[in-house]
Amino acid sequence: MHPFGRIATALAVILGLACSSHAASLFAAPATSSFDIWSYETTYCTILNTRTSDLTVTIRTHKYNGNIVDDSGPVTLPSENGYSFTMSQSAQYCEFVVAGSTKSVRAMAISKSAATGDYTVATPAQ
Repeated sequence: MHPFGRIATALAVILGLACSSHAASLFAAPATSSFDIWSYETTYCTILNTRTSDLTVTIRTHKYNGNIVDDSGPVTLPSENGYSFTMSQSAQYCEFVVAGSTKSVRAMAISKSAATGDYTVATPAQ
């Protein structure tokens, strides 16, 4: 192989590895309202791995000003498995930090009524 071909191949491999190790974030819209929803609702940040391989994800909850309230730390999800993280009452929205592409991930904030146990609101993450 010509030296230029070796350099081009090595560069392509390095760039390919660099691109596959990036993280991408999805956000679910604010999950609170103007009235005291927290007396009646619990909100969960929920994610599903639809890949055929394991996925590492970190779920963070934030205040309206962007400050992080809670952080799940890295969680490894096997293929076709999900994970839910309970949002603190002082948080307003969910962030899902995914290792690699978000193409095969489904995530949402979902609220559950304390009174009835019914799920009341589901906000897809984008």
